[in-house]
Parts: sequence; C-alpha cells; structure tokens
Amino acid sequence: MALSAIRLVSGAKLMAKAAGTPADTIVCVTTRKDLPGVFLAAVFDPPWFQTGPDVAWSGGEFLGPSPVQRRVSCSQYAKTVVTCTSEGVTRTAIVYVIGAKPTGFRNSNSSTGAAWSGDNKAKNVLNRNKPEAVGSGYELDLGVHPPGRNGSHFDTCEIQFTIAPPELLADANNSVFDKNVIQWRVTRKASEKIWVKVMEAGKETWKEKLAGSKYYVAPGTKDDKDENTEDSSDDPWKSGHLYGTDAPGDGNLEVDDDLPPPGTSGWLGYFVQRNFQEFVVVNLTGGKAVHESPRCSDDQLWHHVRRLVKKDGKWVNDPQGKNEIETGNISPLATP
Repeated sequence: MALSAIRLVSGAKLMAKAAGTPADTIVCVTTRKDLPGVFLAAVFDPPWFQTGPDVAWSGGEFLGPSPVQRRVSCSQYAKTVVTCTSEGVTRTAIVYVIGAKPTGFRNSNSSTGAAWSGDNKAKNVLNRNKPEAVGSGYELDLGVHPPGRNGSHFDTCEIQFTIAPPELLADANNSVFDKNVIQWRVTRKASEKIWVKVMEAGKETWKEKLAGSKYYVAPGTKDDKDENTEDSSDDPWKSGHLYGTDAPGDGNLEVDDDLPPPGTSGWLGYFVQRNFQEFVVVNLTGGKAVHESPRCSDDQLWHHVRRLVKKDGKWVNDPQGKNEIETGNISPLATP
C-alpha cells in the first residue's frame, strides 16, 4: 500500500498545474472565509480498508478519527502548505485562502497628494490627458473641484485594495499556479439623495428628488455595468494592487433631467449626498468577474457631498454646507 496523492475533497477549487507546480503537488484556492474549511484526504494504491496506514501530516489540522484526512481553516487569508508522508513517500497540497484588503482611500487630502497612483491602470486614469477625457472628471486631480458656471462638478477619488495573502503575488509570478484563471474586479453599490432649491409661490423652497426621479438612487443600487471596465484597475499581478476610481457629479445644473427638453431647471440651490460601498469580487473559473461574482473583500465605505448655490448668475459652493469626498457613509442623511 503506497501513498499516491493528496486529494481535494471539498471547500476549494483545484487549480490546473502550471509550469512552476511540482509534480507531487496539488494547488487549491478558495475565497470562502465563511466555510468550515478546505478538506483533504490522502490517497493510497491500493486503497486501505481494515488497517489504517502509517501517515505523518504537517500543516492544517487533524480531522479525525481517520488518519488520512486533513482540514485547512478558511478563517483568514493565508497560504498553507500541507504534506502527507507515508513509508518514505511525501505528497503536498498548497491551499490558498485569497481575497483583497482595503488599503487606501485617496483624495486631495491624502498624505501622498492629489495625483493618481502610478500603478493604477484603470482606462479612465490612463487616458485622463486625452482630449476625450475633458468633462469626465478624470482629467482632474483627486479631490473636490470648484463648480463650473453652469454648476457642473465632478469630484475624483481612488480606492486601493491589496490582494492577500502576501505570498499570492510572488507565487503567481513564479507560476506555482495559473494566475490568469483568477479574475478580479473592483465594483460598488451606491445611493443618492438630492434636494434642489426652487422658487415656489414667491418663496425659495427646497424640494426633494423622490423615487421615480432620474436623480433618485435607492440604497444598495448596483453602480457598475458589467461591460464597463474603464473605471477599475483589475490586474494586480505586478504591484499587488487593485483600484476602484470614480468621479461623481453632474454636468449641468441648469438642466433638470426630469423635465422634457430643453428642461431648464430654474434651480437656485443644489444639495446632494451620495453613499458608496466599494468592494472586490473574484471569479476562479477563468471567466470575467462581474458585480455578482463572489465577494472576496471587506467594504471600503465612502461618501460624496456637494452643496451649491446660484449667486450672481453662476454656481458657487454654498457656505451653509460641506463639499467633500471622504471615507465612511453618511447616516442619517441630512436635510437642507
């Protein structure tokens, strides 16, 4: 009876062997920190039935009562090397519990300044100096920017995630596994509440944009089209970083999108509060990761607030309120 292999029983995906995978080794990957573990078993040829084989394990945890079974905890991002030795023969399983950790929210107040990160390869960032970027917000540095005369405003931020565990990046680039099978994506959910100040019965009055308005975004709304990959940097295999980027705002407060053309708004004031929930998803099958793919990170919460007023025919920041793009969600939302 000879030890022939370690077999993956459940709890992870068995990766195809790559150029750097040793012949006597299997590689398993999971993102499921909620599972009880990754379960492995030693395989013997011929199979044992009555008398248990003499085996020695390292790595993982004793599952018992069978000496040929082993469990690897999924409670944290980690690389675990499990070996089984019997009668001088050793077989190995490498188990990765992978994900991404929020490691930075950047705006103009960031310690590193207002410039976009050099390893951020989102298309909108790479193309920010091209003519077609003008008016998107991405041509601007990070942070809050003065409104245009018509109230246009786009404010920019960058959300960094770092893949884990630390060994994952080096092992991927050493072809211990096929890194192309693991497809990442930074995505988000959003909510938006907008109030506008109008003249009503000769009095300046704040009116809320309610459900049914084009300006209303309910809490938990998907803020990411699956075909849109321009605002995220989803390949971490050089720097270990993933990035989400955004430039929330409005292109023209002189137009009310809820009205038929020309839609002249007549607004005298504008107050918006946006909450965002940024996170990472991953696909372990080699296909494209989409918003609904399994999550593999904690949330990075952030918010965007603009309060503008029309003064002498142009829009300016309203000293009555905040104008910011910062970490954390706003709860409860304020009223004007």
